[in-house]
Amino acid sequence: MKKRLNTDLNYWYETAQMPDSKRKVLASAIKLFSTQGYDKTSTLEISKDAEVSQAVIFKYFHSKRELLQSILQPIIENLIPVYADTFLKEMKEMKFTPDQAEEGIYYLLRERFYFLYQNKEVVIIIMSQALINDDIKNAIIKAFNKQQDKLMRLMWLKYKDLTKCNKRAGFHNFVELIVTQLISYFIQVVKLAPHQKYNFEKDLRRFARNVYLTL
Repeated sequence: MKKRLNTDLNYWYETAQMPDSKRKVLASAIKLFSTQGYDKTSTLEISKDAEVSQAVIFKYFHSKRELLQSILQPIIENLIPVYADTFLKEMKEMKFTPDQAEEGIYYLLRERFYFLYQNKEVVIIIMSQALINDDIKNAIIKAFNKQQDKLMRLMWLKYKDLTKCNKRAGFHNFVELIVTQLISYFIQVVKLAPHQKYNFEKDLRRFARNVYLTL
């Protein structure tokens, strides 16, 4: 399998051209928003964690809401599209035969999970804000919808000859299984039982096996 895609938001921030003080503010805001929640975090707390004054925060961001948008914008407008485009190209190159089908599902699950996990703090912020902020929710849906449908249909076209399932029913079942497995596991790992020891590769292969056996 190919090397995992580089879609780490921390790497994006590290390579982006910006003052160190701004980078510190963003890092502290991400940490506090993801652990305490956006509404329960003040700019004073962010300034203390980042070891800068509140004046520095408002030098770069006119409000806490603008700071939040600056955190979410890179992943919604840059990382998600880049991830989707690159992953779609790799999937088109992959050949699926009966003996490779389960491995292909594992690859799909692995890439999706690591994208979530690499950006777990921001993903948690996105999830919580999407429940109460329609603008953020719509932006996320728009970003995913650009390639999501193409990707899932490509996957089904590669698998439909390996299963006896009805095409439409099989496609929806395929998507539902993948989404359910990924989101449930991600929430368990980062929120419900973060201190538990996990073997990601072993768990993801087990999920891939479960999906494969339903096809």
